[in-house]
Amino acid sequence: QRDSSPQNKSVYESLAHRRMDRTMNPFLITIPGGVSRENAMVHEGEEFLHVQSGSVQFEYDGEIVSLRAGDSLYFDANIPHRLINPNKRPAEALCVFSGRSLESPSPELEERRRMLSLPPPSSAGSRDRACASG
Repeated sequence: QRDSSPQNKSVYESLAHRRMDRTMNPFLITIPGGVSRENAMVHEGEEFLHVQSGSVQFEYDGEIVSLRAGDSLYFDANIPHRLINPNKRPAEALCVFSGRSLESPSPELEERRRMLSLPPPSSAGSRDRACASG
């Protein structure tokens, strides 16, 4: 579920092989300066976020927390959340979420999105890169 609004130029790089039955989904997110998702998002499972470089704000259920390189969060992804980079410099964050893929959410999650008036999933703004293992 990628925000395709003009305000969101974040790049999501998949760090895992495309496996239909995987339980973890790791991404490297590059958030340019002055960028945020238009709306908070919800998805199934849990999420781990680690700021690799720069600093960001993290909105979780309407509350905002400032994070900088080295800071980490572990949270319930069923609660509306989003990253905001109010700075001039880009930031990078490692994001790993568990649970069903964002592309195939459960009926329960779709109902929660409707109740929260969140937009439906889209794939704009993402870039997948599979890691080779050897």
